[in-house]
Amino acid sequence: MKKKYQLLVALAATVVILGACGTQGKIPSREAVDDYVTVAELEEVKFARYIRQLNHTYVNDYYVILSERDRLYLAEFVRRCYELTENIRVTPDIRREPNVIRARLDTIRGCHIKALYELNEGQAAELRSLGDAPGDTLK
Repeated sequence: MKKKYQLLVALAATVVILGACGTQGKIPSREAVDDYVTVAELEEVKFARYIRQLNHTYVNDYYVILSERDRLYLAEFVRRCYELTENIRVTPDIRREPNVIRARLDTIRGCHIKALYELNEGQAAELRSLGDAPGDTLK
């Protein structure tokens, strides 16, 4: 009888875990974001100025959306940036100038920035929803 309860509890825990995993938003692949950059003909910029703090929103291990007030940028990294999701090895950011972030020179969480693209709010929302299935709501 005790084994039946243990099996039932293990089954219930598995259902809860699988249900939680199924509700997570999907992360867009690198190719999906690369294709979006090409198709949308995003304008590449050499640097981005910011006044206060530059925040970043995770897109995938190769891209983040940078935001500060009403300015939005898509930052592409040279390599896969594991430091975005792992808190184990966080490297300090490198900035050559205060309040300016430059492609090819500066870093975000230790990852070198390959390119910066200027975005508007609609493009940023579309990039955030690239991994969602049709009909999913934007987060």
